[in-house]
Amino acid sequence: MKKRWWKETIVYQIYPRSFCDSSGDGIGDLRGIIQKLDYLQELGVNVIWLSPVYKSPNDDNDYDISDYRDIETINMYRTFVEEKGVDPKMVMAMIHAKSRDNARTAMQWDGSEHAGFTTGTPWIKVNPNCTAINVEQAFADPDSIFRYYQKLIRLRKDNPVIVYGNYRLILDAHEQVNAFTRTLAEDRLLVVLNFSRDTPVFALPTSVSFSGKQLLISNYPVDPDGDIRLPTLRPSEARVYRLRSRCPVPGAGCTVSGMVGRLERRAADLRRDRKQGCGAPFLSVPTERDGFEEWPPARGQPARQARRRRKRTPKAKPRALPGRRQAYSARVFISR
Repeated sequence: MKKRWWKETIVYQIYPRSFCDSSGDGIGDLRGIIQKLDYLQELGVNVIWLSPVYKSPNDDNDYDISDYRDIETINMYRTFVEEKGVDPKMVMAMIHAKSRDNARTAMQWDGSEHAGFTTGTPWIKVNPNCTAINVEQAFADPDSIFRYYQKLIRLRKDNPVIVYGNYRLILDAHEQVNAFTRTLAEDRLLVVLNFSRDTPVFALPTSVSFSGKQLLISNYPVDPDGDIRLPTLRPSEARVYRLRSRCPVPGAGCTVSGMVGRLERRAADLRRDRKQGCGAPFLSVPTERDGFEEWPPARGQPARQARRRRKRTPKAKPRALPGRRQAYSARVFISR
């Protein structure tokens, strides 16, 4: 697995004009961002992306900080209300839902006047809900959105399977639930997301087998020991589980897929060594006398017959696998 720094990075985008004002002129600035770096560090961010600070040739994209009002929204209001005579209340309802100014309001740091964004007059009106929704309140609430994102970021950093794991969609036609697995070597995660306001029943396909599970994160209280085969999901519910693989041989106490993966990687190392002139390595095969039997049995040979056949030669010694093909093949042996 080849790691890439940019895949593991947590990026936080800042609209400087609305983040924090350090001078009291009502407009956010770079020094204000510097003053709030502790907030970003506690969240788990390690890269900051600043929206454009100076005028750029991309004015037509309406993505320049100098566009301190959503011109498209203003023109829309004038067109519908002044020219077409549409009810202003109806137009304002559309604006409240779609305006980009929703994302440009001042950062709400606390419940004080102007939400702690500035000591002056803010360049854009502060959301009146700042008395109840602000950073100070989020810090104090263990179930706040800030704390939830903090947990998500920590989960991503601590589990490479989230970044580098193979993605497998397990519900490809469901209109409300998105469910998939991420697998990296022996580590496997199950992610279940309800993208609706309804309460659909999630039926885990029988193809997803496991012997145990661990709830890693959820946005609702969930019984960690509850059944995940047929749960009823709440509106916008999200869960992430770690699944322990089921061993194909009861009582064997192993993960065969993981053993095969390790053997295949070892075989690749041996092929590389051979190319580099490090000699002709060989693999020793454990026998019945060593307390091992091969799984699965040879093709067309039942397990019991294979076992009896090996018992007839109990003094057989570990042997080298002859031939290049066999020398670099992967075979699994399970302790009896």
